[in-house]
Amino acid sequence: MELISSLQNKKIRDAVRLHTSRGRKQQNRIIIFGAREIQRAIVSGVQIASLFVDSDSDLPAGLDADGFETIQVTEDVFQKLAYGNRAEGMVAVAERPIRSLEQFRQNDGLVLVAESIEKPGNLGAIFRTADATAAGGIIVSEPVCDVFHPNAIRNSTGTTFSLPTAVATNEQTIAWLRENDYRVLVATPEHADDLYHTRLNGRCAVVVGNEANGLSGTWMQGNFSRVKLPMSGVADSLNVSVTAAVMMYEALRQKRAANQ
Repeated sequence: MELISSLQNKKIRDAVRLHTSRGRKQQNRIIIFGAREIQRAIVSGVQIASLFVDSDSDLPAGLDADGFETIQVTEDVFQKLAYGNRAEGMVAVAERPIRSLEQFRQNDGLVLVAESIEKPGNLGAIFRTADATAAGGIIVSEPVCDVFHPNAIRNSTGTTFSLPTAVATNEQTIAWLRENDYRVLVATPEHADDLYHTRLNGRCAVVVGNEANGLSGTWMQGNFSRVKLPMSGVADSLNVSVTAAVMMYEALRQKRAANQ
């Protein structure tokens, strides 16, 4: 196994550049931190290019390292590669997965549309809840943050790789939803029906919007039904990832009730 001890090694410099959006775009690659996230990427068919392992760490049992190079690095090099506090002794570089509507293969659960989410942590949390509730998939519409930002991957615990996902424009998303006969519900506190009086089963898509500005006029001025969470305090809305979580769990509850 190759051992790298120099911070000036080209493989190390290229991997470190993947910490930035610009670097990921230039190389068309992503960087993955943590054994669990890397394993879920591998199982989901993500093409790993290189696996960097701290020279003081061992590969976890069950991790299939066939098909890509595994490189040991010294502690100071690993600290340069690592992102945050959850690298767990390994960092992977992977080819960027393709996430298009043409390849979107949703199941029969609710589809969550996330428009212009700014914070990678929020997007990752939405993925994690979608996985927990067996949602049909996520369409990231008019993306602001990178679906494969390290914080999005980390907050999703790697479910960003396993969940059916597409990245598209609003126009493409709306056309796809209409072509596939989805009922579309836009989440907004204004002039909307209560979530708990709204049917979320069947072919249904819920659209949540940007943290600061909510949904754009494309959705708010379109001919879509509106749904809101009941709010009993002075605040009129929740964090977008929390809103999405409440709606996805209500969809799961309705689905289970219908199957009893």
